[in-house]
Amino acid sequence: MDGDENIHEHGGSKGNRKAKNDLFAAFINEDGQTGEKQKGDNKLPKVVWVSALNGTRAENDLEDRAARYVARENLITANADFRYFEAYVEALKLDYPHAGVDHIKSVLHEWVEMQLIESVMGIQSLQGSPTWSDANTLEDALSELALTTAVMPRYATYSQIKRNLSQRVGASPS
Repeated sequence: MDGDENIHEHGGSKGNRKAKNDLFAAFINEDGQTGEKQKGDNKLPKVVWVSALNGTRAENDLEDRAARYVARENLITANADFRYFEAYVEALKLDYPHAGVDHIKSVLHEWVEMQLIESVMGIQSLQGSPTWSDANTLEDALSELALTTAVMPRYATYSQIKRNLSQRVGASPS
């Protein structure tokens, strides 16, 4: 079965190239029709990094957690002191001694922010459907534990950060 037939089989039109090339339009509505992009707020959550070291995070707040999401403010508070983030920095300092710690942290923060924002927005996109209409379900999916889990793919994240650092500061000497 070629790609066009597969699209057609799942509700798209064999001649509808727009549906094939538009990831969001490829989804099927409840009535079986190809989905369409919806115009909406699509406002990205803001990410603020906090640390006990600089006094922006209380000592026991977000302890050993990656982040917290506050829905009413559309705000993600990311814990710069989370041990996995610190482990990334230590490993990357060895691989990229010429990059500098601030540069390494900046790249790490970019990738973690992307993971956190995508996780929050992904759950928000499920809101309102029958199985995601319960406030407790949404709170669970956006909890500190869930956001910590969302940033745990270490190998993929580390590989992307290394690729980005190599592009910005040059290849690792090791």
